[in-house]
Amino acid sequence: MAAAAYEPSRVVSPHIWERVAEEKRDELATLLRHVATAPSLRVLRVSQLDAERLDTELVELLKDQFKQVFSFFKTGARAASSPEMQALVELIVYGCSVGVGNPTPGCALLNLRYRDERTAGSGEQRTGLEGEPLSLGQRFLLGLFTVGAKYGLARLGGIAHSPRYQDSATPTWKYLLFWTLRSWETWYRCAHLANLITFLRNGRYRSPVERLLQARLVYDKPAMNHAISFEFMNRELVWHELSEMLLFLLPLIPAARIRQQVGKMAAALWPTSNAMALPARHSVELLARGPEPLQCHLCETAPIRVPFEASPCGHSFCYYCLR
Repeated sequence: MAAAAYEPSRVVSPHIWERVAEEKRDELATLLRHVATAPSLRVLRVSQLDAERLDTELVELLKDQFKQVFSFFKTGARAASSPEMQALVELIVYGCSVGVGNPTPGCALLNLRYRDERTAGSGEQRTGLEGEPLSLGQRFLLGLFTVGAKYGLARLGGIAHSPRYQDSATPTWKYLLFWTLRSWETWYRCAHLANLITFLRNGRYRSPVERLLQARLVYDKPAMNHAISFEFMNRELVWHELSEMLLFLLPLIPAARIRQQVGKMAAALWPTSNAMALPARHSVELLARGPEPLQCHLCETAPIRVPFEASPCGHSFCYYCLR
């Protein structure tokens, strides 16, 4: 059979395959840019709320230690400067954590950090945790609203809620300040309630301030275990409840009557003919036996504080000497 004739037109140049692969690669990249979306990120709501609770407990602990420094000051002066102490401790905790770009102690324990949500969609998204930390302006405003605003409201609220500001026959500036603060506080509570409902629904932004500044809590390290073991906490709660129950029940138990019954049973089971102490009721009878004071025949103490009569001689001794 004769071999097929060589046709040069059927020979494919290797450059053609390279050109086709480059075109398909560009088409695939374009398709991925249109289709690809950021991975869905869900941060545990309980972790965010627990982090806030841990930060609050830490502030309270430091504030109690800080108050002990001024324990010798007057009580009125310490009570008057309580908002300043609270603000100072909160400012120290915030400045040493979020102020320098680090998470708060509670967030660090639960593997959380603040992320600038405005930059979350830019760049390549692999785990959904990518994103820039808070900017300097965001950190400053967050501290101003969380620490400074809280201190200002506490101080102005204490001043405005005094009777001289509330009870005013004419609408003076003090009266207007009081009602302005009350109205602002009511609106803030309504906004906080609406934000809490939204947070429980989608798990974003614990407070209206975080929502306003686009400061979202996300996981710091995606490889860490996000589930917290509550075994130790449950054990501590069980022991705490048991101790509380015992402290409630022990005063209700008639300990004196039980000891008396046990003493009678012991005397009936193990009668002895040696020297023995009489019950406390007989000691009262010895004290009421005439005007002359009883004297211990061993230490010669008169009168005997806790007299007991030895059997069968009938002499009176101190409880310690007879023992």
